[in-house]
Amino acid sequence: TYGLAESVDVSFSAPYLLNRVEGEETQKVLGDVALGLKWRFLEADALHLAVAAEIAAPTGKDEKGLGAGRTGYDATLIAEYAIGDWTAFANAGYSYADNLADERKNIWHTAIAAEYAFSEQWAANVEWNAERNADASASRHPMNLATGVTFSPSEAFDLDLGYSVGLNDAADDYALSVGVTFHF
Repeated sequence: TYGLAESVDVSFSAPYLLNRVEGEETQKVLGDVALGLKWRFLEADALHLAVAAEIAAPTGKDEKGLGAGRTGYDATLIAEYAIGDWTAFANAGYSYADNLADERKNIWHTAIAAEYAFSEQWAANVEWNAERNADASASRHPMNLATGVTFSPSEAFDLDLGYSVGLNDAADDYALSVGVTFHF
């Protein structure tokens, strides 16, 4: 993420995916890369509102389920409310997920989260999220509950570790994520 101005950020994402399916060789591959833009259009005391847009290029292995195979688009409305060491987040968005897998292309997504900053370097968070199932034949939509920690050894660097569990049979059973953010 890079700040173009005080209220405008540009982002680049290049996910490295590790996918293990029973009975198959583990896939390790670069997923679909994405370029995004976020505009914080309201900053009033503790309340901040923003809109984000993203375009994803089909760079992942779509034949292995590790990429869409076509360009995708996303727009999300983001709200943040901070009081002391606590911050609450909410977002809702829409993705046009063009793909070669005969999946749904119009996907809604939503999340609510809370974060507690223990110190200048450490924070813990919890998040509930849901999205429309990409499987066109499915009537249940995936819901997850995630928790994680963020370590910020400096203003220029964050390291995130998260664990997510599926709340219904439409969601993945679990996921482990690691993220690195550089602030310029």
